Amino acid sequence: MKPIRIILSKKQHISNDDLDILCELIKTDIALHDALDIVKTSNNKQIIKSIVMRLDRGETVNEVFVDYLGKEIRKYFMSFISYLSFKDSLSLSITMLRKEKNLKGKIIKEISYPMILMVVTLSGIFLFNRYCFDTLIMTVSEFNADIASAVLFKRMLDICIDTLFVAVCIILITILFFMHKKRIVFAYIMLDRYMPNSIFKEYLSSRFVLYFNECHKTGLKTKDSIDILKSFHFEPLVSFIAFHVDTELLSGKNMIEAMKNKYIDDRLSRFIKIAINTSELNMMLDGYIMQFEKRFKKYMNKLSLGIQLTSYILVGIVIIFVYQILFIPMSMIGGL
Repeated sequence: MKPIRIILSKKQHISNDDLDILCELIKTDIALHDALDIVKTSNNKQIIKSIVMRLDRGETVNEVFVDYLGKEIRKYFMSFISYLSFKDSLSLSITMLRKEKNLKGKIIKEISYPMILMVVTLSGIFLFNRYCFDTLIMTVSEFNADIASAVLFKRMLDICIDTLFVAVCIILITILFFMHKKRIVFAYIMLDRYMPNSIFKEYLSSRFVLYFNECHKTGLKTKDSIDILKSFHFEPLVSFIAFHVDTELLSGKNMIEAMKNKYIDDRLSRFIKIAINTSELNMMLDGYIMQFEKRFKKYMNKLSLGIQLTSYILVGIVIIFVYQILFIPMSMIGGL
């Protein structure tokens, strides 16, 4: 019993790679004990031994595995196990996590370049203004040149940087405040009220579609799939949308009408309508996600272009003004 207590106290869990292999083995109808023996390695043998011991004591496979799943997998597994078998719950949990990371990875990849470009540009201007501009003005002032315009530009630059710093701080504090699970739904409602066609609404709809589609692919009924998404407390916005869709369904509306929800992207309802009429729901929902990714990429390309142009303009203004300041003593020397 001692090894079990040590393992549980350290909260060790089966790695996602081992779970992936275990799931594939179970799908081929290999007995669970045999599948566990196959995935056993020097790194996880104590965990596998603990699982086997608990199973041999008569504990159910669901009770046992919940204690050895990582946090990322467990959150999905706990939502599925009431509706699906252990094998299907584990398989769907792995698929969900993989799809989630894939979607987030694509979005981060697209958004990273414009963000890095903006940070580098603003940081360069800030460092130049903080450590170089004063020295440059003092150097020119030694030639008894008129530096009033340079001082004015410096003050304007200071005001712009301070204003930008305060704005960024306010935005970050606001985001952190509303990122809390109890506040994020309210923030989304306010965002939708003033920006009903935002890219964030499309992103959230694609997340909802991603989860719903994977549930539906396993053979779950629409009602059960929606109920599962309602239980996604770790995804409060997805749960929020599922709640509203479920409310519409309970009122007697069909799926097409239920998806005509103000909190869901309008394109999604059109995809659902076509999908139901053609009996190709899963394929159409996969297509919606692909279309969102393309639209998001175009959106980020436009944003990147805007940030690039803004960065080039800001850097160009600074360079031109610095050149003019440096040209003052040269012109004075040339006039002698």
